[in-house]
Amino acid sequence: MSYLFLRFPGFKRKAVSLSYDDCVEADRKMIEVMTANGLKGTFNVNSGLFGCEGKHLTAQEVAELYLPSGNEINMHGLKHSTLSELETPLIVNEIFSDRKNLEQLTGQVIKGMAYANRSLESEKIAPILKNCGISYARISGTTGTFDLPRDWMQLQSTCCDFSPTAMDLAKKFVETEEPSYYWSRSPQWFLMYGHARFTYERNNVEKFTQLCEYLGNRDDIWYVTVGEMYRYAQAYDRLEFSADGTLVYNPSAIDVYLDYYDKKYIVRAGETIRLEIKDFP
Repeated sequence: MSYLFLRFPGFKRKAVSLSYDDCVEADRKMIEVMTANGLKGTFNVNSGLFGCEGKHLTAQEVAELYLPSGNEINMHGLKHSTLSELETPLIVNEIFSDRKNLEQLTGQVIKGMAYANRSLESEKIAPILKNCGISYARISGTTGTFDLPRDWMQLQSTCCDFSPTAMDLAKKFVETEEPSYYWSRSPQWFLMYGHARFTYERNNVEKFTQLCEYLGNRDDIWYVTVGEMYRYAQAYDRLEFSADGTLVYNPSAIDVYLDYYDKKYIVRAGETIRLEIKDFP
């Protein structure tokens, strides 16, 4: 429907997520900074590398660090392999084994991942991942924009945390006000990715902290994991409308917030509401 826009919980138009890879010791410091600023992250884990090389966290450390701090655990491949270089059986093992290990560790259903080693997302890989139960997968590419993704199997971030333009993009995201015209009020998502060990090895800790302090603790922003955003966006996509557009039914288990011609609506899980339909002004 024209001029009907998704809003995040609390009718917020903006959301922020962080996504970090490899489950290394440096993640502890990252989480301290994130938590202090009200930020949430998705940490992509290689279960086949637990405790390796003295820098990867052990399984017990992973279980104790991420979920209790309000963050999310996703997959990053069993042993951080480049999927585009593997044959199908090895791709299945790399992903499915990682998924089973992490689900047993966390007691949660895990549906997301990040490609390792800047994998080339060839056409053959996405169907294999979907058959392994993957619903969304982050690639290394960035967009410099704040739109929700069209293809969740090739999810791109807004920027990397060490990008020279990261703070400029953050300021643009925070300071841009909602347009007054109806047709350009889409929700905005700032997704930043990185690797904690690079942040520390390349002396980018101060920059990361400044970004978190700037983006965090704002009343008009929804702080969310990648998985939470995926599920919320899917709930919006599943909304069902009557033939004349006056009724909207929410078949999901998630309440969905909407903006229609400046009027706010909440479509509660399992409920049907009536919209006040307006003609083009």
